[in-house]
Amino acid sequence: MKVKIGDKIRSRYGKERILTVQSIGNVKFYDVIDENGIHDVIQEDYVKPYVEPARSFKETKVRVYNDELSKKVQEALFKLGYEWEFTLGANISVRYIFIRDRIMTNSVIECFNAHDFKEVQAHEILEEASKL
Repeated sequence: MKVKIGDKIRSRYGKERILTVQSIGNVKFYDVIDENGIHDVIQEDYVKPYVEPARSFKETKVRVYNDELSKKVQEALFKLGYEWEFTLGANISVRYIFIRDRIMTNSVIECFNAHDFKEVQAHEILEEASKL
C-alpha cells in the first residue's frame, strides 16, 4: 500500500485503530500516531487505507432485538471508528446503544426513550460499515 506522511490508515492487528502516518521508514514501516497522541511503529503489511465514512452516527441511538444483531451492530460501529466510552469490550447482550463520540449502552427502555438522540435503525449502521 502506498501512503504518504499525513495519510490516515487503519491498523489490522490487535484493536483496530485509525492512525496518522508521521514518517515512512526504509523497510516498509510507518511511524504513526493515534487520536490520543500515542506513537507506534507499524509494518506496511498490517495497515489498510482509512476511508472517512459518508455518514456519521454521532448523537444517535439504536435498539437491537437479539444478541446476534447486537454483536453485528457493535462490530460495525468499531469498523466505523467508534470505541467504547466506559467498557473494554463488546457486550453482546446489550439492547440499547447510544453513540456520542464513543459508544455507550443501557439496558433500561425508559433511559432509551428519554434520551433525545435521533434513533437510527440497525441496518443503517450495518450498511454504512459495509461500504468500508
